[in-house]
Amino acid sequence: MSTTFHLTAHDNHKIFVRYWHVDEPKAVVQIVHGMNEHSERYHEFAYYLNQAGYCVYATDHRGHGNSALHADRIGYIGENGFEEMVNDEKVLFDYIQSTNLYLSHFILGHSMGSFITQRYIQLYGNELAGALLIGSGSHRWDMQIGATIANIYEKLTKDKRSKSLEKLVFNGYNSRFENRTGYEWLANDSVIVDEYIKDPYCAHVFPPSFFRQFLTFLNRIFQEDYISQVPVTLPLYILSGENDPVGQFGKGVERLYQQYKQIGCNDVNYKLYPGGRHEILNDFDKLEVFQDIRIWLDCHIY
Repeated sequence: MSTTFHLTAHDNHKIFVRYWHVDEPKAVVQIVHGMNEHSERYHEFAYYLNQAGYCVYATDHRGHGNSALHADRIGYIGENGFEEMVNDEKVLFDYIQSTNLYLSHFILGHSMGSFITQRYIQLYGNELAGALLIGSGSHRWDMQIGATIANIYEKLTKDKRSKSLEKLVFNGYNSRFENRTGYEWLANDSVIVDEYIKDPYCAHVFPPSFFRQFLTFLNRIFQEDYISQVPVTLPLYILSGENDPVGQFGKGVERLYQQYKQIGCNDVNYKLYPGGRHEILNDFDKLEVFQDIRIWLDCHIY
């Protein structure tokens, strides 16, 4: 069972928060959800963590879910939106710490949320017991080119949603899979894919301004001087489906792992799930993923 409330960001944005409560928690998990989705999709996973003694919190990001307020505003995150989303997670962290003093605090980011989490641990990693990156990856050579193209679309269309731009950004994501809906890259389970498409807060075409900001943000956080800000003592666990195009089918995951090893991180591991696609927290083998996460969390409570 979850409850919801709002926190106020420094710019007066109302941060929508979902909270899965447990009596006498042994630790906290803060979930950072992905693009074009929302916190409620993590209910089953959060309930599993509750059963294991963890209280769980998650925001709906700016331009997503209940934070978007209206469907026609989904995808519009405001200028400097990604740094503001990082700031929103810090507001939530500070709130959680004020109400759950002395508990180990973990952050878990999926997909777009994993990249927000990558930036978060560069800034605030010293305050965490550990971080998990799911459905993540590393730098791609075409990110800055993509940001430039999105900027052109934004000016030409006056920032109206563009299916052609989205096709360019996600070019090839579904090319290795059946093409019943175009979202088969998300999961092997067709029920999950169909539920995603039917969800009123999911499967929207996002505006050019979102992609311009996202690709610029990615290009920045993967710079060596940014990556080197991650505390080398912070425990990190990177989990991905072997068939996840976001992680370049394992290559981007391996590259991300090596980047953290190269800066001296002394407790970083990764796991690829054979046959797994992007949403490993929702797919057929989710219980294995849940168990792996629980075991890792249990081992890193201080």
